[in-house]
Amino acid sequence: GETDQSQSPKTRGINTTPGDRLSIPGCFGPNADAIIEVGPTCQGPSNPPRYESMTYRDSRKWYYGE
Repeated sequence: GETDQSQSPKTRGINTTPGDRLSIPGCFGPNADAIIEVGPTCQGPSNPPRYESMTYRDSRKWYYGE
């Protein structure tokens, strides 16, 4: 089947190496009513969005199965 162009893994990173670990979040504490949607440069007539836009609140409910 088709895969998404960019996928976000479900992880909770644990550093098991002696060095530092750098993690950069994509969304850091957005407003619960913030709309999450496909960016305009990542869609077009021949590449429509695969997912409906949703609020950050709804995405958290979906992600954690609430």
